Amino acid sequence: MLFVATNFGLKLMIKFPRLFSGGMASEKGATRKQLEKASFTVTLQGVGYDEHADRNKPPNLKLLVKVRGAEPGYIATSAMVVQSALTLLDERDAMPKNGGVYTPAAAFANTNIVNNLEGTGKIRFEVVPL
Repeated sequence: MLFVATNFGLKLMIKFPRLFSGGMASEKGATRKQLEKASFTVTLQGVGYDEHADRNKPPNLKLLVKVRGAEPGYIATSAMVVQSALTLLDERDAMPKNGGVYTPAAAFANTNIVNNLEGTGKIRFEVVPL
């Protein structure tokens, strides 16, 4: 970290990324083989209510969602961007009507974006009840 604190050190790291990353990065980017081997997994834990629950009481549902996908920097991200755009175009009636800026979860809550993402073959969602 101290190396990037100086202009000289930062320039060296940018010029010789393979040397300073132990071979993990290069000025040319990832190879096709590296992209094909790479993947990601994100585990999310949620707490909420079932549709009949009393909202004045503590949440009565817990679940775990594992999101797995292809290489996240290029492959999975491009699938997410394209599917988000298509959902915005194709499912406008399912999007929130009022307000300003929404989180993706709120904006896409009533759409088919999860099925659409899974349909690309690049991203998979697994819901695990707790």
